[in-house]
Amino acid sequence: MFRSALCTIFIACLMSGPALADYVEVRRPATVYADSDKTSDAIFKPPTGAVLILLETGTKNGYYHVQDDATGQSGWIYKTLVRRHPGAPSPAPAGGTPPATGGIPTGGFPVNKCASPYNEESSAPTPFDQSCGLSGSAAVGSGELPQDISKNDLCEKSAAVPVRTADLVELQNLVDATGMIYGSKFSGKGPPKERTLLHNLASLQSGVKLEEDDVVTYVGFLVEAHYMPQSETPPKTGLGGESVNCNSTEHVKADIHLALSDTKGRITAKDPNRVKKLCTTISAEMIPHLRPGVWNGDNLDQVIDLDRPVKVTGHLFFDASHQPCKGSTPTGSDPRRITEWEIHPIYSFEICKFDAISQCDASKASDWQPVSKAAGINLEVEFDN
Repeated sequence: MFRSALCTIFIACLMSGPALADYVEVRRPATVYADSDKTSDAIFKPPTGAVLILLETGTKNGYYHVQDDATGQSGWIYKTLVRRHPGAPSPAPAGGTPPATGGIPTGGFPVNKCASPYNEESSAPTPFDQSCGLSGSAAVGSGELPQDISKNDLCEKSAAVPVRTADLVELQNLVDATGMIYGSKFSGKGPPKERTLLHNLASLQSGVKLEEDDVVTYVGFLVEAHYMPQSETPPKTGLGGESVNCNSTEHVKADIHLALSDTKGRITAKDPNRVKKLCTTISAEMIPHLRPGVWNGDNLDQVIDLDRPVKVTGHLFFDASHQPCKGSTPTGSDPRRITEWEIHPIYSFEICKFDAISQCDASKASDWQPVSKAAGINLEVEFDN
């Protein structure tokens, strides 16, 4: 009798509202359907950045069963359009604003959303983190909004996949083969609002399958680094910095752009072959949110002078606001690089103890040192007060 009563109570608890605490974050344009089939009725269209509660642990036909806690609406959303997170969504920070129903993430950068992926001590949260969130200053409904959220992704946990420059060039060709329209908004293109294609590309010739939001590791040489924008002086006209950083021009609130190459040697501003050389590089970026203080322009400048291999690990991202060089010729004023696939943001930045790549085993931790412990670096620390 007692056991029967316990079972009744247990079943009742399971049936009383959502039994799971996990949730999903909408990462790209999506529709919540009445059933796990896109031919069923559309219930609602959550905006990029919206948080939905999981109603069931698994998937059905590739769809998650979700509910919008604010409206009570429920339905099914395809798994590649969202990211799943364990536990309940974090409450809005004191003085902040929770994500509005049908709105974009507000209330600042979610500093406690996941453990910091950095291999150096993270900076403490600053007023900038409190005021500039995942989507920066991107306009609602723009292609910049999902792109800026992706640029600020510090929460990917998959095992890092080793990549070479040639792999990212091949991946660029796979994007171009889809016919996806991308490039500068000033030429009438701009980043697309729909980024699903970047998750459904064919495998590389090596058999490796890569897509946006993977974690990758690249070994090469740092040949150039600068803040974006390079000048901290606000422009007399226009917005100045990048939308992802709420258009700030202050260096502690701006990305650091790194040019990585298969060959060593600083690329200087006065190098007559500067453009040609940069057009063979790939990009990686250190975002300002929680950025380790030792990741700064002065220290990176010294890393270039070391001429030792570096190992960069982070979030694979496609910058659909630009187009790559065509051979040695850049596209207009777009960044000079061989592919629009970047490591952005960087999670880990390490320097090899040896001079030649052949001496540096990417899988051997003892071959690598963080900036803070690397020989030959006269350490400088950047901070925002």
